[in-house]
Amino acid sequence: MIRKNLLTIAIVATTTLPISSFGQGSAKGTNFSKPESLAFSGPENLYECVKRRNDKELYTLSDKLNPFYLRLDLDGDGKLDFAVLIERARDKKLGMLVCWANKRSEIVFAGTQVEFFGTESSDDLAEAGMDYWWVYSGKIRKLEELPAPPPKAGEAIFFGKSEAWGGTLYWTGKKFVVYMGE
Repeated sequence: MIRKNLLTIAIVATTTLPISSFGQGSAKGTNFSKPESLAFSGPENLYECVKRRNDKELYTLSDKLNPFYLRLDLDGDGKLDFAVLIERARDKKLGMLVCWANKRSEIVFAGTQVEFFGTESSDDLAEAGMDYWWVYSGKIRKLEELPAPPPKAGEAIFFGKSEAWGGTLYWTGKKFVVYMGE
């Protein structure tokens, strides 16, 4: 199996780097580094969000999907939020770091349970083989076999495994949920 290159983030570190030194190796005192395979030319807000994190867990930014981050308005406030693909280091659980425009951030999946509306919850996107994601701006349509989905606040993330399954991750105004199908 070919090992994927990953951008390691020691989110437990409190040292921050100036933007100009983001991803320039793994010098002592830095909290993450950039592999050559990941062209990290993302927006400054995304860099700052990653550097502000102060988790007890260790995570990696993942180059498993292209693009490795999405720009969208999850909460419907008219400001851009970001979702970046991450992996929890100790068990390789795949998820997202959501960076809100108001400088808050939260981890979705990657070891954190997320409700799959009308079915079970999950804490890992890798387990089911997620291989795509994109911004979804449309309406969440009710599926016959599931209860009506809760309303979404803004845009959503459609994700899944090619030719197998798909779901829509969105913010209800209070929490993230996934509505399968669509």
